[in-house]
Amino acid sequence: MNTTTSSSRSATHYGSCQLCGSLQKAPGGYLAKHGYDVAYGFFNGVCRGSHELPYEVSCDLLVSVLAGIKISIANYVEAPKPERTTPGRYEQGYNRAKLERSAQWVADERAAAQWVAGKAQHAANQQFVPFAEARIAAWVPAALIPVATVEAREQAVKGARKGIQALSKAVDAAKRALTKNIEFYRSTVESAANVEFYAKKAAFFAANPGAIYLDNAILKKFVTAGGSSVNTVPKLISQLRDFGFAEYAQTVEALNNAYLAAKAAHEAAKA
Repeated sequence: MNTTTSSSRSATHYGSCQLCGSLQKAPGGYLAKHGYDVAYGFFNGVCRGSHELPYEVSCDLLVSVLAGIKISIANYVEAPKPERTTPGRYEQGYNRAKLERSAQWVADERAAAQWVAGKAQHAANQQFVPFAEARIAAWVPAALIPVATVEAREQAVKGARKGIQALSKAVDAAKRALTKNIEFYRSTVESAANVEFYAKKAAFFAANPGAIYLDNAILKKFVTAGGSSVNTVPKLISQLRDFGFAEYAQTVEALNNAYLAAKAAHEAAKA
């Protein structure tokens, strides 16, 4: 939404629109034009609260508009959906070259659009009533907000947003580092488990020729729990220590603590 005009640039204070509630500059004590889009060099739609007193000063406009909307709601009768005499764009028999040059097709399209717009406007009116009634009930005179205060607030929000983005990147970097090491150290644990298992198995057969080896306790020490997921870190640390890789366990633990700290900082900044 575009809210900048030449007069609004010279304003010293901001105020709230009585009708839409948005914060706008108030040059000369009246709200700048707002609530519009600019397309192809033309204004498209303007909030009725433009060039009116801010909500902090008055709610008279809101009272007047609410009364008119209540009358519109009371008088509203939903019209039946208009019957088409020509196929719509996505219906069987539609032929752009022929139909869009037809006056009847244009009339059908216009009638359909007006019917949809009427229903949408009635729904919007119904939603506006509780919003307006609550604002009228809560109205008390208030001071307008200095431009410097609003600009400082906006800068603070931008700074906080950038800080959150930086923390998000830090979380991603810490997670990538942790995941990469999980994959490496998990393969280390798997290799150690296999070596210990087959060494014990070979010793058993050397002492018991022809016997059946049923002891798989070594392999039970190594059970994957989600591949390289960060959720498996506590189990991986325990496995590394079980197989005598205390230094590796410390490395993974440090990376995991860094990841958890970055995640906690990110969540705290978003709160």
